[in-house]
Amino acid sequence: MSHRLIWKVIVLKDKLRSRGKLPKFLTNNAYSWLAALLAVAIMLFVMLCHKIYPFGNMTILRMDLYHQYGPLYAELFDKIKSGGSLFYSWTSGLGGAFLGNLLNYCTSPFAIVMLIAGHYHMPGAIAAMITLKAALAAWTFTYFIRKSFGKSDLSSVAFAIAYTFCGWYVAYYWDLMWVDAFAVFPLVILGLEYVIQDKKPWLFILSLSYVMFTSYYMAYMTVLMSVIYFLYYYFGRYSIGEKRDPLLRGRTVVYTNDEGEELQKTLPPSFLARLRNSRFLVAGIRFAFSGLAAALIAMCALLPVYFSLKTSSATNDNWPSTYKLYFNFFDFLANHLASLDTTIRSSGDIVLPNVYCTMATVVAAPLYFFCKKIHYKKKIASAFILVLFYASFVLNYVNFVWHGFHFPNDLPFRWSYMYSFFLILLAYEAFRNIKSFDYRQILLSGLGVFIFIIVVQKVEQKNVSTSTVYISLAFTAIFTLLYMIMQDRRWQKAALSLFMLCAVVTEIVVADTGHYNVSQSKEAYAGDYYDYQNIRELTEQNDSSLFYRTELTNLKARMDPCWYGYRGTSTFTSMAYEPVAKLERKLGVYGNNINSYTYSPQTPVFNSMHALKYLYDKTDNNYISEDRVYNYEFANDKFTSYSYKYYLPIAYAVKSDLREWEYDSSDSPIAVQSDYVLKTSGIANVYENIPIDSVDYENINNFYPAEIESGNFTYYKTNSSEDYSAVTMHITMPRTQRLCLYVDCNKLKNASIVS
Repeated sequence: MSHRLIWKVIVLKDKLRSRGKLPKFLTNNAYSWLAALLAVAIMLFVMLCHKIYPFGNMTILRMDLYHQYGPLYAELFDKIKSGGSLFYSWTSGLGGAFLGNLLNYCTSPFAIVMLIAGHYHMPGAIAAMITLKAALAAWTFTYFIRKSFGKSDLSSVAFAIAYTFCGWYVAYYWDLMWVDAFAVFPLVILGLEYVIQDKKPWLFILSLSYVMFTSYYMAYMTVLMSVIYFLYYYFGRYSIGEKRDPLLRGRTVVYTNDEGEELQKTLPPSFLARLRNSRFLVAGIRFAFSGLAAALIAMCALLPVYFSLKTSSATNDNWPSTYKLYFNFFDFLANHLASLDTTIRSSGDIVLPNVYCTMATVVAAPLYFFCKKIHYKKKIASAFILVLFYASFVLNYVNFVWHGFHFPNDLPFRWSYMYSFFLILLAYEAFRNIKSFDYRQILLSGLGVFIFIIVVQKVEQKNVSTSTVYISLAFTAIFTLLYMIMQDRRWQKAALSLFMLCAVVTEIVVADTGHYNVSQSKEAYAGDYYDYQNIRELTEQNDSSLFYRTELTNLKARMDPCWYGYRGTSTFTSMAYEPVAKLERKLGVYGNNINSYTYSPQTPVFNSMHALKYLYDKTDNNYISEDRVYNYEFANDKFTSYSYKYYLPIAYAVKSDLREWEYDSSDSPIAVQSDYVLKTSGIANVYENIPIDSVDYENINNFYPAEIESGNFTYYKTNSSEDYSAVTMHITMPRTQRLCLYVDCNKLKNASIVS
């Protein structure tokens, strides 16, 4: 019976392999599936530690994921559910093209998860999307190792996990549109290798078009890296004059001489034949046409995004006038260590690329250049690429080119995962030849890293903590010892590979888990969603109007109109129309003059000109109340709705003078709003200046009478050593009326009005 059972298992396995390509694909890529499952397990562990839903009430949302992706995916869900237009939206930013936001933020195929989860559970759906993309990154890297190096085992899974949870991912996992490019990048590089090797180019075309479709921005960097890798891969293996067929012969012809004898003659190869025999030329043409084919496939996404970007701030930078070095080489090397704080800001004392990719990589990578089995041409090419990467990180000119000839507002070194990918490749190639090294070479590499970590601690490098030092030292010792044992042929490599995989996973868990920034609860983000829908329904039941705008008095995210589903004024998106952002800032709205502006309780003039009919105030805020400007409508546990008495329709007629309106950039928002009323209606002095009776100073210079009269002050501390300074202005109100006060001061800590 036992023999029969074994025979049945063998027959079943053979049948599974012979039934078709899919079962064969599944079985041949078993290690890729293992890597994907481990990536999911690590992400679930991170969620468990941070009590992220469903393991608690926290969400994975932060920064753009909180302010942009969450609301935009919620709006996309609502549009799909209701059959709304995917081309235009009246929700955020006074209304505008939705297609640009859709193609810039929400084109990932993983968005199918949010259709299953629904609007209220969008934070959980986004966490699932991030987890699945991490699994894809682990799968593709392991697949790359199998196809590029012809080998797949537990060690390839270990290096795949090192790539998946590298420093770039820990820093930018929340930028959903970038993670797709990160996850598919190994396939792009593998497809490029196929192009050079005269294999079918479809993998390169399809993977690159996927990147272009999901993120035009990362696609630009991917194309740039593809050009670099093409040159690296080719010249690391071939020469410029390399022939595809070294024995190429011309066409043989038969002819008859004067004596009538038939003779044969071999003509030299034709010009076209010689061109086709040039490996570099053919590979270059295949590469260029494959890239063009990928762009044509993704053109349906690239063209709308291109035209949307023409009105945004993302393309309006000038070439830097002087060179700038961002950091020194020592700081760069130190940022390869474990358990570092990630860099997501372009300002501050610590602005370094996120290049951590486990101590297993750091110990193995130097061995690459001492490996006798690796050709010197390839080592030279690899060294050149590493120097190019460093120059790209440290020098502003090259960094400017990498970021699409634009200095990003924040989130620097957005392509650093490509460096981590390349460094891991060098480490893996050294590792697969580990038995060719002398144990002293491995020990020397480990000791070099060990000493460097101690030096880093002694000089107190700015981004290194005590945990960084201890964790890095511990795993440097572990991997150095492991590589030395693997070098000995007496040990079973499979068992040691399993130990290495466990060590890499342990390092990732220990070093990375605490550096995921989790601070937003699901209750705070989505807990009042149904309460808002309830108060809106109550308000609109008594309103026969068809079209108007509403706003919240206190927004939690910059894109609350998209989250709650109301037609609002606030927005925060790379596709925002920059001139509108500048105008809204001059009208007194909080914004950055670039791509965001956020509503807060404003003047009656602003509310009228923006067609605001209803304001929804958080019940515990009391930012507004019923008076001669607002009517109380309804209230529930979370919101109170007020109608604005003097609202205008979204489209209203004005005087033709508005065509020539050019507000003064130095004017206060009160003056700009007043000028708008004058140009649109001919009514002047809609605002009345209230004179200042007297001013009290505390560690502040006395203002000049002209400054007090105009309301624009220049000030400085009389005693710069003191932290505290204050100014108190006394105003006598001639009657009960609405007072508008505008304060613009970069160093202001607080302002209060006392009656």
